[in-house]
Amino acid sequence: MNEIEEIKQSALFLAVGDEDRIYCPFCRNDERSMKVTRYSTGIYYHCFRATCSNGRGFTGSLPSNLRAKEEKRFVPNVFTKETSDLSMIDIDFLYNKYKITGQEIEDNKISKIEGGFAFPLYNSAGYEWGIATKIMNPRPKQKKTILYRRAKTCGLHYAQPWKGDFTTVILTEGVLDAIKVNRIGQGVALSGTDLHTDQAGDLIAIGCKRLWICLDPDASHKAHKIRNTYGLFFEECKVFQLSADPKDLPFDQLVKELEI
Repeated sequence: MNEIEEIKQSALFLAVGDEDRIYCPFCRNDERSMKVTRYSTGIYYHCFRATCSNGRGFTGSLPSNLRAKEEKRFVPNVFTKETSDLSMIDIDFLYNKYKITGQEIEDNKISKIEGGFAFPLYNSAGYEWGIATKIMNPRPKQKKTILYRRAKTCGLHYAQPWKGDFTTVILTEGVLDAIKVNRIGQGVALSGTDLHTDQAGDLIAIGCKRLWICLDPDASHKAHKIRNTYGLFFEECKVFQLSADPKDLPFDQLVKELEI
């Protein structure tokens, strides 16, 4: 049995989304620890020894004889807000504030809710996995953004329309940021500032080679943490220190700051 098969066997009894620690089969003599994470498309593994050149990767799809346990029970948030089509005032607002065009509104199926907007969330397979809402003028203690999940998913949002090529992925915090940078490369929103192991595995699985991290200026330390944790899995992993949130930058300025 080779090292990869040992890693696959270690995930035999893991539920999707679970992780375990094993001895790294590549560092057998040193008994170094390896983290193994199981999710629906394969196994992500990461040896904690910095000099272990083979101890980081993704196995891809699993053989049919390796079956994960049934996923843990997951109760999604229920979206109960009433939505409506955008008025010309709403369309003008999105363009004047964020320079989001009418075509981008149509491609991403943005709709109106009371006090703000709703954005369908899509995974790497093109399926809608949830909805994000953004309140434009929140009341005190009212959240600006709320996520409603319909199923257990990796939680990344792939802006529409698809580029048809995931070689270059531009990672942002919010949905509007991802829509804006999608004019340059495939925009992907974290809906936060952390990239989790299963999310990184999803990017590896779809063939991402270049990961450009464009978080908001106040999350620079989080951007560097992502690069330091997952940078070795990509041919290029760069952090861009922007002068403002991507959604707030004029497009010409955004292109200039990305050094394109």
